[in-house]
Amino acid sequence: MLPSAAFSKLSAIADSTAHCVRSWSLTIGNPLKYPSSRFTAGVHQTHNRFCSTSEAAAEEENKERNPKDRSVKIPVETSIRYLKSRAYQSTYGTEPVWVPYVRNFKGQWAPPKTRKTCIRKDRLVTNNPCPICRDEYLVLHETNVDLLKQFISPHSGDVLDTSKTNLCRRQFDNLMIAVLRARDQGLLTYDVPFRHYEYEHYRPKSERHAAFVVVGGGIAGVSCAEALAVLRPEANVILVSASPLIKAATNVQPLTKYLVQFDVEEQAASELTRRCPTVRVLHDAAVSMRPDGPDGGVLVTASGRRVSYGRLCVCAGARPKPTLTDHPLVLTVRDTESVRALQARVAGARRVLVVGNGGIATELVHKVRAVEVVWVVRHDHISAAFVDAGAAEFLLPAAEEAQAEPAADGADPPKPLLKRMRYTEAPAAAGEAPEGLVGAALGPDWHARWELRGTEAARPLRIEYGCEVARLLPGDDQWPLRAELTNGQVLGADLVVSATGVVPNVEAFTAGNPALRLADDGGILVDEQMRTAVAGVYAAGDVCSAGWAQAKHWFQMRLWTQARQMGTYAGRCMAAHAVGEELLQDFCFEMFSHVTRFFDHKVVLLGLHSGQKLDDGDWEVLLRAVKGKEYVKLVLQHGRVQGAVLVGDTDLEETFENLILDQVDVSHLGDDLLHPHVDIEDYFD
Repeated sequence: MLPSAAFSKLSAIADSTAHCVRSWSLTIGNPLKYPSSRFTAGVHQTHNRFCSTSEAAAEEENKERNPKDRSVKIPVETSIRYLKSRAYQSTYGTEPVWVPYVRNFKGQWAPPKTRKTCIRKDRLVTNNPCPICRDEYLVLHETNVDLLKQFISPHSGDVLDTSKTNLCRRQFDNLMIAVLRARDQGLLTYDVPFRHYEYEHYRPKSERHAAFVVVGGGIAGVSCAEALAVLRPEANVILVSASPLIKAATNVQPLTKYLVQFDVEEQAASELTRRCPTVRVLHDAAVSMRPDGPDGGVLVTASGRRVSYGRLCVCAGARPKPTLTDHPLVLTVRDTESVRALQARVAGARRVLVVGNGGIATELVHKVRAVEVVWVVRHDHISAAFVDAGAAEFLLPAAEEAQAEPAADGADPPKPLLKRMRYTEAPAAAGEAPEGLVGAALGPDWHARWELRGTEAARPLRIEYGCEVARLLPGDDQWPLRAELTNGQVLGADLVVSATGVVPNVEAFTAGNPALRLADDGGILVDEQMRTAVAGVYAAGDVCSAGWAQAKHWFQMRLWTQARQMGTYAGRCMAAHAVGEELLQDFCFEMFSHVTRFFDHKVVLLGLHSGQKLDDGDWEVLLRAVKGKEYVKLVLQHGRVQGAVLVGDTDLEETFENLILDQVDVSHLGDDLLHPHVDIEDYFD
């Protein structure tokens, strides 16, 4: 045991050397095991061994600080010198400061986010602070480049995520700010992203160029543009639309292999560009086409723009037939703008004459309320463009009931919920189309969003069969307009609505292009690849006529379903031909199929549903009808099903589609083919 005098002497020596001993022990120790202030104090004690007396005094004061105190802000210059010191090298080595850090967390898997901050009110609030907060001499600043580089990936140049570096979110925000400032000041190098310049923005507004140009904002044109955007994403596409609104097919749902149901949304042009960034829409109308051979040509618009193209697809649609004279009380229904005008005129009408027997006329008769409707059809039954006389008789009670039943308090009677095609009009696209230009054709269930109501009490529907409007006569004291029919009757009316069919819009493309061939119905003749007789020019939708050898069970009918099929297929052909490839014709042209809705009844048409292409007397009809519920008609030839009409929810469309395509002999079944107690669907499954 040492004497007391010797012990006192050793204590004095220990006190005089405590500063040096503490310095070396903390410098070579593991700083990750101790709070930051203890480690950094030791570093500065080592560094300040050769400093002035005032600095040493400040260091003595710093020793008395709480290890978790962060009230003293370290200058960035000190931090930069610290990263080059032996103390830093002995602690972290050559690895980034976040590599030896181990994150503490509860459970087996780390939380996806790190803590918000490690320091609150200038004090550490955790015993395991993040790699930056634990060492107060690591200062994130744009000039502290060596520290910032430790948090940047050497491969991608991106800032490393907190899931890898374990920084608290406050320090990560400080890191991002420091990196951005360093890059702005040129202290950090980084790769500038490659910019794809759209050279069309630098061309004069009167000149445009695109690899593919599509004319028409209807279902065919939009479907073609969408197909090109998907198949040729590197090429730019221009869609020229006369209307500020476009019609796009959405929510496409295949009911069978060939039968497809979809929604039609009326959208602003900007919506198409949002979905397909390579597609730009010009609100204009085409007035002439000047092809320059297989390498393209120039399209001239009504505003004077010249759009040069590599390949052009004409989807200009069709316009109503000019069956009646230009009279202020005669309204032709074809597009959204005409329906808007119809809504305003019906509001004050007592009697409306509906002329036509197609889909629009049928839906219009069903929609108009509180006004007397006289339906003038030139056939011997209604909806002759779609169904036969039997199906018309099935639908007629529903048509008469819709007009005759009074509604309580002037409201429409309740209708079943229809989850079918609907329009949504964007507010920004509510402008009108240029005067004299016809917008895109109405799609399915166009009447669903329009309220067509007059001021009169409900009256029975009146139908004039087998006649047309011969001429319009001046009004009298009772009616502002009178119409003379071909059956000799003269009917007064407040308004005449014409829906008598369409003719293709080809004038802008045939002028000056004698090589462009037209079919007998006035449509542009196309081959099985949707090509016209002019090199580099294609056509699809109502404006074209099929000029190829058609399949037995397919025929052309100007409907929105075929417009979508032709538009999509034309886009595929244009994309393939641009790279020297050829396509086989799409299977949708193997069999005619269409689904719609008349008088709240689902109507499905398959194949040769009315005996089209079949010789008279060489086919027979098999029927099954339940009043108000369903109507099933089969067209058979030599014991094989050639077509079908299904009205109502029969769920037989897939069965009869397969029978039409496979041409299975069903003659041995006879009338049992449609017997209600025979499950024909399971029989041919």
